[in-house]
Amino acid sequence: MYRPLLRRFSILFLAFVDRIILRASSRYRPLWKVSCRILALSLRVFYRVRLDLLNYTRVESIAESREERYRLLRDALHFARRARSVPHLEQVLAGLYPGADDGDQAVHQGFELWREGQREEEALHKVWSTGSSMGIDDEMRMVRYLNRYPNYALGSLADWSVLPRDMLVRRQRVESLMGNRTGAILDIGCSINPWLDLYKGRGPFVGLDLSAPALKIGAIRDPANRGRMVWGHAEGLPFNDCSFDIIVMSEVLEHLSHPALAIKEMARVMAPGAIALVTVPIHMVDTRGHAPKGGDPTHRGSFYSYEELCQEFRQAGLTIDKVMRDPYYIFKLSKMA
Repeated sequence: MYRPLLRRFSILFLAFVDRIILRASSRYRPLWKVSCRILALSLRVFYRVRLDLLNYTRVESIAESREERYRLLRDALHFARRARSVPHLEQVLAGLYPGADDGDQAVHQGFELWREGQREEEALHKVWSTGSSMGIDDEMRMVRYLNRYPNYALGSLADWSVLPRDMLVRRQRVESLMGNRTGAILDIGCSINPWLDLYKGRGPFVGLDLSAPALKIGAIRDPANRGRMVWGHAEGLPFNDCSFDIIVMSEVLEHLSHPALAIKEMARVMAPGAIALVTVPIHMVDTRGHAPKGGDPTHRGSFYSYEELCQEFRQAGLTIDKVMRDPYYIFKLSKMA
């Protein structure tokens, strides 16, 4: 009877140690940074394997009940995203699967799809990490993964429930670069729309994402979002030319097979005089995507260098007004009138 509690405690304790190591690595000298990051990565890899063994090899014998399935799902999110808690997880599962007869059935359905999604995630990662562009079949498989399985959406919910320092810094810098700008706003890759309060009072808002479960969670968290969130692809935006005055595209380009096309699409829907705020993890640019990625299966295996990325912006007709660095590259771009 103590095994579930012991398992959960060990997962949360190791996630806490992992966080302390990462925080220490940002404060001390370069040699310490390298050592701490290697140790943190080792912990993640080792205990992610351990967690997978718990989920896969013992799942048939220990995860028959609704309570145990809910606990396994919650613990997996706690560990993978270093979240202390995932708010309203049961409510979210009930909203994702409204066809279920009751809340218990929604937990069972969510757990089964999440477990299938874990296997699909691993298979996709083998293709995605090669660095080459995905074929049409692989692209369709990625779209199916994002929309059939709740893994990406629930992971985003866990991420934004924690709001670690690096994500907080990203938000604060985007807000500062946005200044007092007003007008029509587009958030490309809005996920569960955690930045909605940042846009309030600035003008009409539209959020776009390729994951229907993420959009649905955004609507569950704030029902007012429902009519302002659009399913679509960054590489083919479903909007007219010159439609938006402010565009935010945060942590999107490194997930795309054709990021240059997404940049051109973003420039197309920008009105004359509009600004765009684009963020990319600094390690994706400085190592061209070849650094260890901490488990995100949708990060590209290769990416642009800083010079190449700036060149793509310029070729799309955009001016680079300002760049902020560490832990993200944050570009403030403008489109000349």
